[in-house]
Amino acid sequence: MMAPTHAVIAVAGTSLFLGSPSELALPLAVLGSQLPDLDSTKSLMGRVFYPIARWFEVRYSHRTITHSIVATGAIALLSSPLLYYTDLKTWLALPLGHFLSCVSDTCTKQGVALFWPSPVRAIYGNNPNLRLRTGSRVEYWILTLALIFSIWLMNINSAGGIMLNFNRLLGIKEGAIDFYNRYGSTHHVWVNIDGNRKSDRSSIKSRFFLVGQEGEELIVQDKAGIYKTGDDLLIDRITAEYGDLSRVIEQGLVLREDDLVSALRWVMEKYPGAGIYLSGTVQVDEADEILPTTLAGQYEIITKTDSSVTLKYCPIETAIQFLQDQYAYGVITLKIITPEPQL
Repeated sequence: MMAPTHAVIAVAGTSLFLGSPSELALPLAVLGSQLPDLDSTKSLMGRVFYPIARWFEVRYSHRTITHSIVATGAIALLSSPLLYYTDLKTWLALPLGHFLSCVSDTCTKQGVALFWPSPVRAIYGNNPNLRLRTGSRVEYWILTLALIFSIWLMNINSAGGIMLNFNRLLGIKEGAIDFYNRYGSTHHVWVNIDGNRKSDRSSIKSRFFLVGQEGEELIVQDKAGIYKTGDDLLIDRITAEYGDLSRVIEQGLVLREDDLVSALRWVMEKYPGAGIYLSGTVQVDEADEILPTTLAGQYEIITKTDSSVTLKYCPIETAIQFLQDQYAYGVITLKIITPEPQL
């Protein structure tokens, strides 16, 4: 096969098998796809690295040692220092590109010694007339189709990958979770839910802001309040989409017998225009004075005992409204989303 065909097949295969690799992975896959042809001084790699290609050419037949699984393993071993500087997918792209190039050459008339040092050639297809000839019209068709497939896969991967998009198409919760894990730190994530409210079995078909994840369930919000899937909302179908760019940070607020409302107002002043959600348990002086905050069918964002208050994804405005005149001791986790989502 021609060098461009090997390169495009390597890009397509790497995009398919590795999902959404780093920007360095695809160039490494292309490089790997050219390495088998180091056994010929007539190839592109052979002309660029002539001394190395000449060394292989005088010692080994074409499409033998450099087109083998042994060579793939050697490339993986020699490139293993990349793991120190990059991730696993980036490192795998180089030997994967080489392996895909070797396998694609099994479709040619000569085949390759894929299992070198065995001299037996691996050739795909029993009919010799159906095997590829380098530079033939059939190869150009394969090159075109592989290029189209590569572009499609890269577009899919840029949108989260095949499985993520497949799960989104099915409208299952795992797809929304995967989508949130991918985009939740950089964008507002919204979910469209079809299902029922658990409290009265009324049907819902609404859009919610995805606040967070609790185990295998999602915490979502609309203008009326906060809800937890599974407990408050029963899902028939859920799809996720991202909205505005956002910045999400989490940090602790340490309270040492501080006026809770004053401390929370200080947080709001520090992060103007942000949506702030509170989680954690603190000791308070007058827990019995705290009025119920949760409406029927909604997530219990504030619970109390005789001496403590537990917050779960409680909007800071709600906490300020219901926790007046409380002096608190403990740590509250702040989830700060800038800008605040417009419900």
